[in-house]
Amino acid sequence: MATTEQNVDIRTVEAATLAPAHEACAHYPHLHEELANALEALRASEDVVAIASHELRGPLTSVLGFSARLRKLADRGDFSESVAQQLSTIHSEARRMQDVLDLFLRLAVFDADQFQVHLEELDLREILLAECEAARLEAAAATIEVSFIGSAPFVVRSERNHIRSIISNMVSNALKYGGDPANVAIGAEASSDSVIVSVRDNGDGIADEDVPHIFERFYRSPLSRAGRPGVGLGLYIAQQTAHRLGAEISFDTIPGRGTEFRLRLPVTVPN
Repeated sequence: MATTEQNVDIRTVEAATLAPAHEACAHYPHLHEELANALEALRASEDVVAIASHELRGPLTSVLGFSARLRKLADRGDFSESVAQQLSTIHSEARRMQDVLDLFLRLAVFDADQFQVHLEELDLREILLAECEAARLEAAAATIEVSFIGSAPFVVRSERNHIRSIISNMVSNALKYGGDPANVAIGAEASSDSVIVSVRDNGDGIADEDVPHIFERFYRSPLSRAGRPGVGLGLYIAQQTAHRLGAEISFDTIPGRGTEFRLRLPVTVPN
């Protein structure tokens, strides 16, 4: 994984650095060849990650399925308490690995310029209530509230899966970096031209030195690296997805008091 100082998008390197270098070194065949080989190695590393993520997804789905069935048997009392706890750990770790693989697969889609959008009219009330319920199941000790402000319809014309992935990332981060226990407020405010979805936590907030890097690819702050799982792709992918949907994602943070992320979406009135 790249460090903060090395956190440079591969395509940016190619466009901003390697391309001019190729032209400048046109009369130096050996150096030109070395640069070409280096670029090919970078592209190959992206392919390896994408292929590995795809190949691992199938077996991991089987692990999740079987562990879920075994957990139901454990809940029925068919196993000892220690075995039940081990099954729970297997299932939760497999889910965490699945989330990481999904991030790498989404990254591969961006890198290959294969991002697709299937527009439909979406009721954000329904999506937010579903995410709230899922979050309560994931973090039973957390306090999670949802509210809706405004009389305009909470309807947007967008892609359901992409919107859910952005909101899910915002809620997941609030649970991960919130207080102990976490207190998460999920809200939506509708106006005549937009719906703003907000997710606020009661955590330590984001340090001033980390604020400019929050949406960078593979960036992880010292706080996030201190015992919290992750690969530094969630917010990068959320921002890239929002941009491709014509939406905007932003945040406000107060060190020691928490962070609020906002997703602004243009609305459409249903026929």
